[in-house]
Amino acid sequence: MTLNDGTVIDDTRSDARQGQPVTITLGDDSLFARIGEELATMTPGDVRENVTLAAKDAFGERDDAKVQRFPLSPEEAQSMASQVQVGQLVQLPDGARALCLGLDGESVTLDLNHPLAGQDLCFELELVSIAEGLNIFGTPMVSFTPPQPASR
Repeated sequence: MTLNDGTVIDDTRSDARQGQPVTITLGDDSLFARIGEELATMTPGDVRENVTLAAKDAFGERDDAKVQRFPLSPEEAQSMASQVQVGQLVQLPDGARALCLGLDGESVTLDLNHPLAGQDLCFELELVSIAEGLNIFGTPMVSFTPPQPASR
């Protein structure tokens, strides 16, 4: 996966990924719809280059309303200043991530957009193999992880 300028965002052939292909399940909504559609038309050994997704079909357009300033108590500001730096991605209590754009003694400014929002993405796809999924009594089964309740 690359950006329009050629910046590599993810590569399953990288040393960090040990060159192992990614196992995916078509139809479980874990992929961008366009990528799933493209893979569904491929056979093992097929390679598709320059499969492009517009930002709206990937992580969405940037939304300036998602850049928000949150007031902090003096204690919160002190605690946050010791743990967070401007430019750092932080995880919020609900599990979402945000980019810290500003931090002072009174507030923190967070960008709640996905880091790749507003970016068109380009993929090179290679279908290595197809495996039949689990069937129980002739019915295909799909992995499902129920949402976890929010912790307090």
